[in-house]
Amino acid sequence: SAEESAEIAEAADTPLPLVYLPGIGSSCGIEMVGQRWPFFYAARLLPATPTWCADEAGLHRYSEVVPPGGLSDYGAVQSTPQYLATRAYPMNVTIEEQAARFAALVRERPDLARGFNLYGFSQGGLVARAYVQLHSPPVGGPFRVRVLVLGHSPLGGLSNLPLSLPGMERSSSSRKIADEMELAPRDYLKQCHQLPQYRSTALLARLNNERPGGRDPLIAERLRELRTLVLMGSARDGVIDPPEAQFFAFSPCDYDGYGTRLPPDLANASTQLPLVPGVLASGVAMRSTRAYAEDWIGLRSLDEAGRLHLFEDDTIHADMNALPCQ
Repeated sequence: SAEESAEIAEAADTPLPLVYLPGIGSSCGIEMVGQRWPFFYAARLLPATPTWCADEAGLHRYSEVVPPGGLSDYGAVQSTPQYLATRAYPMNVTIEEQAARFAALVRERPDLARGFNLYGFSQGGLVARAYVQLHSPPVGGPFRVRVLVLGHSPLGGLSNLPLSLPGMERSSSSRKIADEMELAPRDYLKQCHQLPQYRSTALLARLNNERPGGRDPLIAERLRELRTLVLMGSARDGVIDPPEAQFFAFSPCDYDGYGTRLPPDLANASTQLPLVPGVLASGVAMRSTRAYAEDWIGLRSLDEAGRLHLFEDDTIHADMNALPCQ
């Protein structure tokens, strides 16, 4: 459109800011060193781009939380007031609440009013989606996300909680622990034997338009309005289970929706995608779902318009190294 062409021309002259949302239990400080490589390289390779990181303490400039020597030189910032001001969200703060707080932070920044690009890692990717799909204004409004990058995020759901989360060492029941401790992953935990609970209560079910009683057209429209959607993931991730959930698919459950069974030539005995190199980024699992075919959230529209890009790396969760991120 003429409006989008004008926006692109404007961005070429004045780069839009980049904002980063870290994963669960991480702030904009040192504990997010492994997962911030894409953010780091974006800032280094695009020096004219204003870069920010958001956590519970607020929005932090890239220069405040990354020392001049790079990610290996954290001794230079660990004692600075800016670094000490970073703070992770408690693990019981819901995705919806984090997105609402992020929206409030964004609206306090006039330099973000003309739009910005947003990168969310892991759970931060769901917070980013919640901002775009629930809080972002329509086309022409201020504070819109133009490019959304989601790295190693449980976009299709999470079948089990990571063993590293509190309480998991004492119990094999992800749902029980998540409910008892009121952990944020309740918002995206999807277990085959509890699908009705997931569909009726999980925020991810709302973001993926899986709620019973019909689809919300605005949920899809907000994603369709993105200039570009970028997905990054890894078969070796080790935390996002199943791995294809990083690309909006979910194969363990044989049911009508995001868990629609994959075609026989792609499914093994457990109905999960065979993780050969490149198969995730091929998008074949995502495109096999009814949700994609019926465009429940706008993925098909973005894909057919050439505005959906899939990238597969070979890294484990929260330890993305330099090579794939460059």
